[in-house]
Amino acid sequence: MNPEPTVTDAELSEAIVWGLSHGSPQGAPILSEQKMTAHYGAERAAVLLAAIRPLLHESGNMPIDWQKLEWQQAGDFVHSEMQRRHPSLSDDALQALRGHFMFQTR
Repeated sequence: MNPEPTVTDAELSEAIVWGLSHGSPQGAPILSEQKMTAHYGAERAAVLLAAIRPLLHESGNMPIDWQKLEWQQAGDFVHSEMQRRHPSLSDDALQALRGHFMFQTR
């Protein structure tokens, strides 16, 4: 029996940044399974996508008090909350998650 494939913190951070910066030809922070597969190969992309998608869901569903926060402040909140929850992610990865949130809520 083979062990489950793992993803290091550095690999995950790099994949978040790469995936969200190469998903759309227009530069929108969108994760493309097709581009991830072309870049990382099918097996590795599947592992990375399985690790990234829950983070996108988590950051995109952060409870935001829109009565108290402006849009940019909400993005900052998502960045800081994801940093608190996932301290092993690089700042570049956290910025990419923030950018994804900002794009989804514009």
